[in-house]
Parts: sequence; C-alpha cells; structure tokens
Amino acid sequence: DDPPCGKGGQLLILCTARSNCDEIKGRFDKVFNRDQPSDEERNFLITSCLGDEETSSPEVQDLVALVTKHSAGRSASELAQCCRQAVANCTGLLSRLQHLDRILQSRTPQSVRGGS
Repeated sequence: DDPPCGKGGQLLILCTARSNCDEIKGRFDKVFNRDQPSDEERNFLITSCLGDEETSSPEVQDLVALVTKHSAGRSASELAQCCRQAVANCTGLLSRLQHLDRILQSRTPQSVRGGS
C-alpha cells in the first residue's frame, strides 16, 4: 500500500536565475500555497517518524489517532518539525507519541497565528 503522498514522497524544488549579479528583485516573487494535510496524510507523517517500531498494538493505535486529531490545522512542515523534535528528545515509542502530543497541544498552529 503506497503512502498518501506517493511512492517517493513529496519534493519541492525551487530554482532561481538572475541575469545580473546585482539583481535580487523578482527572484522570489511567487508564493505557492499548499493545502493542509488530510487526516490520512497527518497519520502517515506521525507513524513514519516512529521508525521501524511496532505500531499495531491498540494502545499505540489509540495514541496515534489522538495525536493525529491534535495535529489538525498544522502544515506538513510544522508537523514534521514537531516529529523531529519528539524523535530527538525521546527514545521509546510511547514516550515519543506522548511528547509529540504535548508539543502539538502547547503550540498554536501557524494557520491560526498567520490568519490563513
């Protein structure tokens, strides 16, 4: 079963060019807005940060579902950043999920802060 973002994941490549070395204006003149990830995509991001550990136990599945719910309104990059922090600070599967849940509940999502 392929992940929701496709076999190879997602990749954004930003290329710029300028004809004059002093010219900066207009190099970054476009903003590409992405939709917020769906429940399925957020669930995939969360479980992928857990590594190869077994995630099929009911306790883990319930906690993943709760963390997925609490991650609503987060961009994929915000969620990935929170996941990296949980992985860096915790060693066990349940402690990572609990830490991630605390992070998500203690920070206001960018979508709310920025009014988007």
